[in-house]
Amino acid sequence: MLPAQASDRDAAPVGRMTVEGSDINCRGVVVARGPNLIVVLDTGETRIIIISATTRFHGFRASWAALQANDRVVIVGQANGDGTVAAREVQVIGVSR
Repeated sequence: MLPAQASDRDAAPVGRMTVEGSDINCRGVVVARGPNLIVVLDTGETRIIIISATTRFHGFRASWAALQANDRVVIVGQANGDGTVAAREVQVIGVSR
């Protein structure tokens, strides 16, 4: 299950990353997307999030096709050696203004 709850939507900061065991959880705003990735602004840094066929989507826009720039997301995944994050789950929790 993803760490974001409905009550977190307004109170949560725009960007935040935590490491729990081998999982990486990051929260931020989608600033760009490519064929198999999104770029998320997370506490002043951009993070490249790799999307695969097994990545699950939840929430406001619950599919890869519906995901847009300015969507606020919570990502759960694994760190890659090159600094990117391989997303296992993406939860869209709203739209940044």
